[in-house]
Amino acid sequence: GQCGIPTMAAEVSTAAAGGTADIFGASPGNDHYWSLGPANYIKGLYPNAIQHAAMIYLEVPATQTQAAHEIAAYTSDGFKYTPAAGIPTTPTNANYGSIVQEMQGNGTQYVTEYSDASSAERLLQAMQQANYAPQVVDWFSEEYSPQFAQQTSPESNGDLVLMSATAGYDDAASNPGMQLMEQWLNRVAGSGNWHQDIFAILAWSAGLAFEQAAKQVGPDLT
Repeated sequence: GQCGIPTMAAEVSTAAAGGTADIFGASPGNDHYWSLGPANYIKGLYPNAIQHAAMIYLEVPATQTQAAHEIAAYTSDGFKYTPAAGIPTTPTNANYGSIVQEMQGNGTQYVTEYSDASSAERLLQAMQQANYAPQVVDWFSEEYSPQFAQQTSPESNGDLVLMSATAGYDDAASNPGMQLMEQWLNRVAGSGNWHQDIFAILAWSAGLAFEQAAKQVGPDLT
């Protein structure tokens, strides 16, 4: 913030970054507002499950911040979390067995998380080993990729994935912006050599923001 150099970030995940004037995120973060559309959708389909909710999050700034904001927003919409502040864990946690036992003991029927795909895979494995099948498993956008679906099938079949920050790759046929992105990623990286995930979309969007700014500046970029 002090150096005055603008940054076209792919994603803004912390309150500090969101409050810095010269950081422009393709996904701008949720420091000021939080979308309740997904909460209302889930509440309409699973009114009983949201009364027994659990939030698991990694103890790092980005996921701690996101989890706290979502818990506050969804609680205002009728969700009830046990424990109220969520369930913290470390990025290197290799065994989610104790967390699964805690959720089983609490009668949790709605499970969500803020972590990474590898941590989510370990959580699913622990749930399978404990024969634990809550009514709703709701993943964050990081789990939106063919790799996650393939590596966790069939355990993840029927799970939900939040899509609040990006378009879907399945929508490319009717989305010229997605078609353009895939055309160039295939040309630069080679078809099949890049991941269809949220990070590709956000990085491409940040590149478009820089391109627009550069065009407005003109040919004399310093």
